[in-house]
Amino acid sequence: MNTINQENCQCECGACKLTLSHAPKGRFFCHCEICQKVYKKPYSDVSVMDAQSVSIAEGSPIEYTSYWSGLKRGTCKECGQPVVALLTQFPLLKIAFVPSNTIDNSIQVPDSQAHIFYHRRVDDIDDNLPKVSGFIKSELKATGIILPALK
Repeated sequence: MNTINQENCQCECGACKLTLSHAPKGRFFCHCEICQKVYKKPYSDVSVMDAQSVSIAEGSPIEYTSYWSGLKRGTCKECGQPVVALLTQFPLLKIAFVPSNTIDNSIQVPDSQAHIFYHRRVDDIDDNLPKVSGFIKSELKATGIILPALK
């Protein structure tokens, strides 16, 4: 992995700041109803990395909400925008999902690999990415993107 020195990510208002130690290696668009609610958009665009690669600046006013299976979605208490979501699958497997639009332009963000939970879409998307519908198929596709991104 290429190490990044003090490259920051931040929410829209700048109150919440993150430092990535490595560039993300995975990315997907999620059309689930929870992402639509949290992101206040038709879908989320998240970059995936090992949670140990993400440092949250002290004093960042992040409020976490858990919707299912240990995924804690953090939003800024000031602007309400998503900052980071954290998922612990096993004691040693901790994953961070960072909104791609919050990552500094100097960091190479990977191309998105799929649309998941596409059956919940608000509008059709015209691109060449796989469109995955159904809960289990979407979870499997996300897992297939997440695991290689953690290496």
